[in-house]
Amino acid sequence: MQRYRLLMWPALLRSVVGFRSAAPARAEHALEYLNDVYRFAWFLSGSSDGAEKLVQEAYERTWREYLRGRTIRNWRLSLLRCLLDIAEDLRFSGEGPEGDERRSPMWGELLKLDFRRRALVILDALDLQLVEIAWVARASEAEVTREWRAALEALDARTDCEH
Repeated sequence: MQRYRLLMWPALLRSVVGFRSAAPARAEHALEYLNDVYRFAWFLSGSSDGAEKLVQEAYERTWREYLRGRTIRNWRLSLLRCLLDIAEDLRFSGEGPEGDERRSPMWGELLKLDFRRRALVILDALDLQLVEIAWVARASEAEVTREWRAALEALDARTDCEH
């Protein structure tokens, strides 16, 4: 069921204001990053429903900015930044994936991090460069490095205690 819902996203996103009438190449370029955007949203919100709401809102906001004349140089980073802003505004607690059978030990450890540090770890897992993570997080590279290291140290300390 979940796989089917994700496959339907491009069709759903085309219903966003102006998306349907856009040049196909531009619309497809925006959809190219759907998997990364969805994955980031899922790890921030902890649920499929939360992720879908975040993704829809991020695409709508970013697309509207584009229609108003804003140049989008990097759709992936712009969408991730918008999504992070929305998630921070909504204060997602990230209560964890639906159903205990889907929970991994790593998810539990990520949840113990504060929201900002969790976001930095997830952005790093998406293979973004430091300068890109800093741009998405609206922070300096030094601040991102400091917070990211603190997050990794916290994760390492927790996993060391368990062994």
